[in-house]
Amino acid sequence: KIAEDNGDLAEGDQPGAAESEVSAPGQGKAKVPNLWIMKPAGSSRGRGIQVVNDVSSVHYGELTIIQQYISNPYLLGGYKWDMRTYVTVTSFNPLEAFIYREGFARFTTVPYSTEADDLDNKLVHLTNSSIQRHNED
Repeated sequence: KIAEDNGDLAEGDQPGAAESEVSAPGQGKAKVPNLWIMKPAGSSRGRGIQVVNDVSSVHYGELTIIQQYISNPYLLGGYKWDMRTYVTVTSFNPLEAFIYREGFARFTTVPYSTEADDLDNKLVHLTNSSIQRHNED
């Protein structure tokens, strides 16, 4: 509904549809999963995060952040990852900030997949160390 109200859907898009078609240069239309990621606003360490393929079936019980999930992220060796950097802001007017030169990367421990069987597997989609430490493989 929000995507419709904001004009984020192209003509003919169906909100909540499991797949959409996109055109790649020099290729025909390819099916791309229409995935959404939702997170309870007051949560941390990966608690309550879900990847869903039908946003129309979502029921909100608390303040929730939901956004379209990037279904084709940049992978390293087939694994999802993110990079953390730290910034200290000491003034807003004028803006003054210091970026810590060292950061760190976090990786999933299971190769990335958008197959329906893997949507509930947090080890595939979340890089949180509090989630990944539970992988026993």
